[in-house]
Amino acid sequence: MAIHMKYSVNLGGEPGVMSSSIHHMPCQIHADGEASVSKYFKPYIRKQDGNEDVLCASFRGYPLMGKIIPLPQGYRGIVAQENVKPMTEGAERNIHVMHTFTSFTYWNWDKPPCQNDALLSALDWVDVSEVLHSTTDESNG
Repeated sequence: MAIHMKYSVNLGGEPGVMSSSIHHMPCQIHADGEASVSKYFKPYIRKQDGNEDVLCASFRGYPLMGKIIPLPQGYRGIVAQENVKPMTEGAERNIHVMHTFTSFTYWNWDKPPCQNDALLSALDWVDVSEVLHSTTDESNG
């Protein structure tokens, strides 16, 4: 059975830009909403000795290693919120963009992020997709 849903994205003016305040953590947290990242997490982030690109921190006693990942040129991420959940599956949904970002901090447990990580290798597909869908003029004249 196919389900068709309509999404309306309301920018409501220019959303606030969050530079590197977005974190992708290797865990599942059963909560939605804002967190006091700068109060409880950011002061404990430090650069790894000998490697300026790798960041170190810990979350609930577990070591984390991370890296700031820029989004591909011409792209930006969004943080969206749905204020009213639909009552039925086919109902129209309104999603509001709260913030945008151009980079995020990607964290792994006790190993530096690398291109073999699923999320980072997925970002490579943006470049592949642009090449596949671009039009080229191969005339030699």
